Amino acid sequence: MIFDTHCHYNDESYTEDREALLRSLPEAGVDRICEIGYNLESSKAAIRLARELPVSGLKKYAVVGFHPENADELTEESLLEIYALSQEKEVVAMGEMGLDYFSDRQALQGGKRAGGRGICQGGNHGEATF
Repeated sequence: MIFDTHCHYNDESYTEDREALLRSLPEAGVDRICEIGYNLESSKAAIRLARELPVSGLKKYAVVGFHPENADELTEESLLEIYALSQEKEVVAMGEMGLDYFSDRQALQGGKRAGGRGICQGGNHGEATF
């Protein structure tokens, strides 16, 4: 079976057929997915997707965090909220904390700040980082 470890099924391009797509995954050989949050709102949505819509033969997990492109949204308050979200049973890691060398230089610098803070936060509390 296949584990899709990095998916964005919450993307608006799936709005019309998200449920049908998720239901089709087990018959295509996918038995686990990990929905990735890239900012506070998408992290909450990742947990909702993992929690809601039971699909026979499909385990759903979530990763919460900030992508470097969204580092400008990162505040002490939002980082604390991400940490609180990381305690939900569906969450397997804090993530999207890598360095994005394909975006502009400002995003890279933001990613360095966001990633370092997130890794420290996750590492202090035993969460995996992604």
